[in-house]
Amino acid sequence: MGWLTRFIAGISVVMVVLAQVAWLLWVPTPREPNYVFVAAFGSRQLQEPTGIALTADEVLVADGRVGRIVVFDRMGNFRRSFGSGVLGWPMHLAVAGDSLYVADYWHDRITVFGLDGTLRRHIGRSGRDPGTFDSPGGVAISPDGTLFVADGYNDRIQAFSPDGRFLRKWGGPLTMNVFGPFPGWFATVTDIALDGDGCVYVADFYNHRSGGPRSPALHPAGQADGFSLKKSLLCWSFGARRAAKAEVRALTERKLAKIKVAPARSVERP
Repeated sequence: MGWLTRFIAGISVVMVVLAQVAWLLWVPTPREPNYVFVAAFGSRQLQEPTGIALTADEVLVADGRVGRIVVFDRMGNFRRSFGSGVLGWPMHLAVAGDSLYVADYWHDRITVFGLDGTLRRHIGRSGRDPGTFDSPGGVAISPDGTLFVADGYNDRIQAFSPDGRFLRKWGGPLTMNVFGPFPGWFATVTDIALDGDGCVYVADFYNHRSGGPRSPALHPAGQADGFSLKKSLLCWSFGARRAAKAEVRALTERKLAKIKVAPARSVERP
């Protein structure tokens, strides 16, 4: 019986090796899109950057720990800052027209500035009722001016009219702010983005997923931690306190690129 046991064990090893070879030959290996590293900047002005938005010629960064918005030109040169004394811990940003929308995590509200830094208004306050927030993390603006907010620990998405009036919300059974893993439920929403087809994509933190509600239904949309599709991606590093810009090549529609930039290739700018 000993020879039979050895024979079966040998056959098993051979089958495992053949399975591994077959996997390597026929299963495609995931590949990142091509990119060219451009520059890193902001280490002299930023403490803990948490959000970013672009205008035609500027890069606006939420500097969380300092509680302000820092503005650079597209080459990474510092231009100005604003929001100190108004913002608590700014998170993700959205630009619509000549306005900047800031999700204020600590103050439980959305603060709206002009692009020149002028304070315009606040939307919302602390709470769990419709139109109130608990640690909002992300904002997005639709073409018709509707404001969508990722209402963090309230585990929901809220929508507001351009003048700040509450419209509707999603999340949990009967939108009752109950977190959970089921379709249409959230467990701390951290960011939000829109596409051209009327879908709202939501980063669902503790459920380790993202979802895209097209009112009133919800559709799965892969995994992400907050994103924006553009020809170039700006990725902020907490530890290094800088921005890394990479021009993306071969980025197909509806496909997210994962950008990795080695610190050794960083180019610091004043």
